[in-house]
Amino acid sequence: MSNNIKIIASAEEIGYKNWDDFVNNHPNGNIFQSHAFYKIYKIDRFCEPIVLAALSNGVIMGLLLANIRKEFCNVLGNFTTRAIVIGGPLIKNNDEGILERILDSLKKLVKSKAIYIQFRNLFYFYEQKNIFQSSGLVYIDHLDIIVDLSKSENLLWKEISPKAKNRIRNAMRKDTKFVVEDSMEAFVKCYDILKEVYMRIKIPLPDFSYFLNIYNVLKLEKSKLLIFTVQNEGLLIGCMLAVGFNETLYGLYNGAYSAFYDKSPNDLIPWEVYKWGKNNGYKKFDWLGAGNPNDYYGVRKFKMKFGGELKNYGRFEIINKPILYKIGKVGLKLYPRVMQE
Repeated sequence: MSNNIKIIASAEEIGYKNWDDFVNNHPNGNIFQSHAFYKIYKIDRFCEPIVLAALSNGVIMGLLLANIRKEFCNVLGNFTTRAIVIGGPLIKNNDEGILERILDSLKKLVKSKAIYIQFRNLFYFYEQKNIFQSSGLVYIDHLDIIVDLSKSENLLWKEISPKAKNRIRNAMRKDTKFVVEDSMEAFVKCYDILKEVYMRIKIPLPDFSYFLNIYNVLKLEKSKLLIFTVQNEGLLIGCMLAVGFNETLYGLYNGAYSAFYDKSPNDLIPWEVYKWGKNNGYKKFDWLGAGNPNDYYGVRKFKMKFGGELKNYGRFEIINKPILYKIGKVGLKLYPRVMQE
């Protein structure tokens, strides 16, 4: 089969309808391999999308969407440029020959552009692991947390830790409310919250333009951007930005103002999102990452308070420019300081 395959790197030649049909019908199809996210990357000044499709007589047999991203548009961008693949590639019938050709094509296209390539897996690649490794990619353990929303509400509640339950009750006693928003005003307020959170934990947050692109593109697509908020006395004090695709909710970003931690916003929102997702036809909530199992990761500890099953989908990575890679890691740690100067 793979001998009759043509690899192309043109979104127009693939065709958006063919692209959508393939992703929607693939058993591991996800929002991050959709043409909607290609559009988001395409109009972002910090991004350069690359799409690769394996075609057989015009029929898609495999697809990969990568995003070459940098944190800065100035000279610092040279030290933070990486190619990220989330939830891909998607290969029909797990054809190893097609997978190998797509991986080789990606490596050739981004070798001079990106310091490293990283695949952030949203499903297992058990049978294909050897293909990634033979293509020079190193496997790294990395966890995710999946919550089964098809369970009864009682069972979902039972799986939440006693401490988290107490804090959820505390939120309710203090009149902390869960509100689903859709306005730009609420969206901007959520970004302000995330800025405070990410500066505090010293992790770079994409520019607001990236969030605006998500807002503008997804409101026109079947995929949904969900603006989940928690409010107290009329103030928006915490949020979770999520996207819905088929029967899965993906938690993109979440956080709350530290000044309102006594209102327990970070504890109320996951529970309310689970209930909302369940009541709106979603079968799964994906926390999108829980760190390396060999490292202590406070975020994983927090997320696990709300139940769910740990999955070690892992990651694959290849470093194209080792020296710049080392410099870039230091640069990202200095990010908050750079932004303040």
